[in-house]
Amino acid sequence: DEITEDNLNDAICSFDLLADVLFDFTIYRSDSEVKLVSNIHHLIIDAYSLKLFFDDVMKVYNGGVVEKELINMFDVALNEKYFEDSIEYRDSEIFFGGLVKDYEDIKVPRNQMDYTLEKSFKNVSVELNKLNIGDFCNENNISPSVLFMASVLVVLDKFTYSTKSLLTNIYNGRQNPQYFNVIGELSKELPLIIDRNNRSQSIKSFLSNIKDAWNNVLEYSSYPFENMFVDKNITPTITYRYFEDYLK
Repeated sequence: DEITEDNLNDAICSFDLLADVLFDFTIYRSDSEVKLVSNIHHLIIDAYSLKLFFDDVMKVYNGGVVEKELINMFDVALNEKYFEDSIEYRDSEIFFGGLVKDYEDIKVPRNQMDYTLEKSFKNVSVELNKLNIGDFCNENNISPSVLFMASVLVVLDKFTYSTKSLLTNIYNGRQNPQYFNVIGELSKELPLIIDRNNRSQSIKSFLSNIKDAWNNVLEYSSYPFENMFVDKNITPTITYRYFEDYLK
């Protein structure tokens, strides 16, 4: 028999967080194909880790050997606990406390949108040449993530006119090089505050400012910013996420 969409959907189920193992794998075989269906809770794995995991699966499938993890999520958790007693933790807390002071949450005013047309809203996709993006980023000494982040902010600025906007960026949590090959849930939301008082600046200058602001945040990214969400009652409405693998 052929493997159907119903077969694949049957393999996807919810988890009981208190009783279940938070992952499940099902192999379907037919006369013409074999499919592996994974069902893993986001509590234990992030998007970056999924790629690492399936790269390892393919390595084993092709007869290769997977290297043993030098650091696992238990080590990461211990490191974060030790970090709370460090000078770097206090410096990070001060940095983020100053960063989010007097920010303006990004909100699109309702009177600027015709909500009678809401049902007609649709996704719009644009094809971009990966090589052109790479060339542009190299020429301006920025990453593709910074380029698209800046593009999102420029578009939002057409609606909000905020002077000090807060955008949260979902980051893979691997600023520490030792964590590059760790499989687990390390992703976190980091704040980016953009001062848009100078609206006459050039695009090149704007891109450079975004890069500098993001690099400053990354320097303190070991800090658990969710603490700031609670302490400062921060509820961001706009979240940005860059998926590098989408640039084919």
